[in-house]
Amino acid sequence: MKFLEGNRYNSALQANSVTRPDHPSDNFRYLLDHHYQTQIALERLHFDVHTPLSKLPTIDTIIDRAEGRLAPPAYIIELCGMPKAGKSTAITRWLTFHDSLHAIEEVNHLIPPQDRHTKDTDPFFYHYATELLNHQVIKQYISSAPEPSQQIPILLSRGTLDKIAFKRALFSTGRISSLSMRVPHLPPPVPTYAVILCLTRPDVSFDRNERYGAPGPKPVVNLTFLTQLYEQYLRLHQEIVADAGAFAYQTHGPLPLYVALDMEGTKDESYKKLEATILAILQRAKPAAK
Repeated sequence: MKFLEGNRYNSALQANSVTRPDHPSDNFRYLLDHHYQTQIALERLHFDVHTPLSKLPTIDTIIDRAEGRLAPPAYIIELCGMPKAGKSTAITRWLTFHDSLHAIEEVNHLIPPQDRHTKDTDPFFYHYATELLNHQVIKQYISSAPEPSQQIPILLSRGTLDKIAFKRALFSTGRISSLSMRVPHLPPPVPTYAVILCLTRPDVSFDRNERYGAPGPKPVVNLTFLTQLYEQYLRLHQEIVADAGAFAYQTHGPLPLYVALDMEGTKDESYKKLEATILAILQRAKPAAK
């Protein structure tokens, strides 16, 4: 029998006591299964939260399972990953130097503060509302495009991969029950053609937030939650790399392009790496010149 390493069993017990689900025994079994799957994924990667990202299999390498399929007329490039990994900074710099795609940053700020998650509200209301707003912005942009026949790449900050990782991390810490884990995500109005996963280790994200983050409560950017979140991104990375062709992404079928990037360099180094990756994806999505 394989035992859970470290403190995972106790963590599952503690999380189960916090969620207080309708069927605590069922929830605990689900929690144990969740912890086992996370542990097994990390073991298959031969990786943990302290290992340098340079050792992560396929890091900084685009995995192409498109099999020659071009991107559809309108498609999404998701920019996902750890807090303080440089996603927002990269989008701001991209818009300064490029006009080859439309960028949609997180629209969380459009949700009134009084409607955001508190201890008395549904913990998924905030994320669900963010999904709705993202979809509205995407639909509005596509409908106003001057040339419908032209390819419309959309760089989306935060996507389905983030939602899966955050949901799993919230479940690991007992902030949601197994019932919430079964709530499906809203499919985006256009397919995701590529996912860029921006990775930094938990201590790096935490240190950057301490130096550059906004003051005030930080329910997400603390080492305990960041560690849980990082493990779930690593687990998703292992699942996709193991068989990206079979990893059904959203409702549009297998994920064509995927890459995990080491974003622990300087701002300039990380941006140049991300810029080169986006340009490579845009090139692969284009029809061949006649």
